[in-house]
Amino acid sequence: MTDTSPVRWHANTNPSLRDARDTIDDHQRRVTTLCHSLADHIGHPLTDSDLLHAAANHDQAERVLGDIPAPAKMRFHALASAYETAEQQVLADMGLTWTLTAKEQQMLRLCDRLDAYLFAKSKGVTGAEWDEARTVLDVMADKFGARDWVAAQ
Repeated sequence: MTDTSPVRWHANTNPSLRDARDTIDDHQRRVTTLCHSLADHIGHPLTDSDLLHAAANHDQAERVLGDIPAPAKMRFHALASAYETAEQQVLADMGLTWTLTAKEQQMLRLCDRLDAYLFAKSKGVTGAEWDEARTVLDVMADKFGARDWVAAQ
């Protein structure tokens, strides 16, 4: 493991994202903040919850495995599945384990995706792909009655 946090968006075709030097450490901090805020917004107790630990560490395996861009994972399901298995093993080897309820898994996924959306938006990235992403975020947020919270971020 190196002291340098791997960068995100390395394979993105948009230079505003690819060259932004966003790191997994930066991303994980933002996701942790979003998870804490979402939990507070929906009244989800964080006592005895691994949610914030998971948010703060969910991409640590990328230090060892690198990152496979989302479009590749979406297109090649076997690759995504194998990567997920390897990711879980690497996290366990690092001593990073957590147990999330189904609700907390959905909360983490929402906040992870919301961070990507917000980061892209902060870089002025727009277009159909991001309009679709926003629609997906709204659907995910509706599970928690939190569309207003997403809109406020």
